[in-house]
Amino acid sequence: CVLRLAGRDPADDALRHFEIGELFVTFPGERNASVSTNIHALHALRLLGKPAAGTSAYVEANRNPHGLWDNEKWHVSWLYPTAHAVAALAQGKPQWRDERALAALLQAQRDDGGWGAGRASTFEETAYALFALHVMDGSEEPTGRRRIAQAVARALEWMLARHAVHALPQTPLWIGKELYCPTRVVRVAELAGLWLALRWGRRVLAE
Repeated sequence: CVLRLAGRDPADDALRHFEIGELFVTFPGERNASVSTNIHALHALRLLGKPAAGTSAYVEANRNPHGLWDNEKWHVSWLYPTAHAVAALAQGKPQWRDERALAALLQAQRDDGGWGAGRASTFEETAYALFALHVMDGSEEPTGRRRIAQAVARALEWMLARHAVHALPQTPLWIGKELYCPTRVVRVAELAGLWLALRWGRRVLAE
């Protein structure tokens, strides 16, 4: 995905090593398929213009009644797979939107303006929520876009109040043999979310 978004045209050969039938595994011998692994594979295949009907059907089938993805085995928060799934399913479909997922995301925003699957909002999870909302913003009608803009404004205020330039993330939301936090990966997500909210806020003000 990164190479394609950077203007390269990578082959999908490396990805195919992880393909079994119409699904993708995280490692050889994996017993239970990972939702996020298949979401990432789906996104990559769609970016490359490759067919992925089976993987797409699997991703769609693993949503809960609210339209969210909450059965991920590599991450504690439902916001991580949901953000990536929204991006993957919308890839190549400018008018794609999902009312259930959008309503659930907006409803899940905490009173403080952030998002968090646990007891409190986290910077990482708030960034994921913003990524998902941004994908759906372009296909919304005016009323829906206003609701999203209000949510973004609240999130930006929360993020700015807690942003520290040299601070590294500490909350362990990723699942290995125990909970851990891949600091560089998470920090990139946090900064990308903050940058998106800042740019988004300026655009809304300009409108």
